[in-house]
Amino acid sequence: MWDYSELSAEARKLGGPDALRAAYVQVGRRLGQRRGFILGALAVGVPVAGRKVLKDYRDRRAVAASQATVVTSEAAPATEEVVVAEAEAVLAAVDAAPVVDEPEPEPAADSSPSAAAAQSTPEAGRHVSA
Repeated sequence: MWDYSELSAEARKLGGPDALRAAYVQVGRRLGQRRGFILGALAVGVPVAGRKVLKDYRDRRAVAASQATVVTSEAAPATEEVVVAEAEAVLAAVDAAPVVDEPEPEPAADSSPSAAAAQSTPEAGRHVSA
């Protein structure tokens, strides 16, 4: 409850009861404007910031899911020596494999001497590669 003597002293300082009422209305408006500004900033800023945070979170999860993960176990150690030994084993297997030459094509069924001469001599301007 207000003390009447304090209220009247304050009204006297401001210039009367009407001036006191106007001062309180002006203070209320300022408080309302501040509250409105703060609530408006929160109403706009929180969803915008939340959307950015959510997008960053989704992007990080997508990148993490796309990256390959390397899992090593004690049963199959992936050391440099093991990899080098496997490579040397593959090279040894390739060196030991027999090389098979392709057979020469058989001459055509036409056994005339002109046909055999035509097959053995290259045409003018063409090079025979061996």
